[in-house]
Amino acid sequence: MSGFHPTDLIREVKARPGIYNKDFLDTPPREHKRRLWLEVAENLTPTEDWESYTDVEKEARVDEISTKWKHMKDHFYREIKLQEAGEAHKKRKYIYFDDMEFMRPFVGYKLPAQNRRRANNKSLESLDDLVSQDTDDLDMDEFLKSTDNLDSRPNSSQQKELPRRSPLKRAVKPTPKALQNKSNIKPVNVVRKTPETNNNPSFKIRDGDISFCLSLVPTLRKLGDGRKLRAKIEILKVLHRYVEHLERRNLVNRQNHHNATQSANNIDDDMDEDHLEEYDDNIVKHEQHDDPLNGGGGGGAAGGGNTKTWWT
Repeated sequence: MSGFHPTDLIREVKARPGIYNKDFLDTPPREHKRRLWLEVAENLTPTEDWESYTDVEKEARVDEISTKWKHMKDHFYREIKLQEAGEAHKKRKYIYFDDMEFMRPFVGYKLPAQNRRRANNKSLESLDDLVSQDTDDLDMDEFLKSTDNLDSRPNSSQQKELPRRSPLKRAVKPTPKALQNKSNIKPVNVVRKTPETNNNPSFKIRDGDISFCLSLVPTLRKLGDGRKLRAKIEILKVLHRYVEHLERRNLVNRQNHHNATQSANNIDDDMDEDHLEEYDDNIVKHEQHDDPLNGGGGGGAAGGGNTKTWWT
């Protein structure tokens, strides 16, 4: 997929406030936001390429662009945090900070990891949930670490308002009764089930298919976001082609087996008819041989084929 300049992405997003301000979204908001991202992706992609894309490739293009925007938004928010902490002068300002100034009212403190799940359940209209987590988690971990370090440095006014921490208490030696109660605690079932799970062969032998898939991870991580999505799509296409070929071959085998069975039944019917005709012919020949009128040797000393002797 062809690239695009970040300033073009900023211009397209700024022209669609529904992407960063949910007050401009129609109902349902999630579908409206998806249409806005499709418009952005179409404008940032050459016309001949966009028209040749399948629906899956268009969704991959949207994921690529929305991921890029998320990273740019994280850099913008990080610059704001540095300015608030008085450390912005120590490094060069983010190159697109002035262009993204319109985003200042719409970025804020990101929730910690333990509260992030509950917040995600309340914000269903966020399109960022569709972005793959393999690269975002690494960037967000570094981002959260940097913000935690900044937040761990309170200013002078906060130090005055916070109460002083009480001194550490001396460790108290447990009483004999407490030790006895502790010894009576029964181990949980997880401890007793641990040997059973370790005896499971799946813990000792790794499946060959899983090992092969895991061997592709280092190569995928060397690719950019766009190339990585493109590689995944091509891998799925190859697997789909082989699965479709296998299903087609199984269908042909079933048809051949059905035709062979039907042909064998027809051959058995023909053999039965031939056998009945041969049996009827043998009966007729036997009757003709025993009939004295036809010169058969049915009895008497003159059975040599002379019918005249039999009448005499």
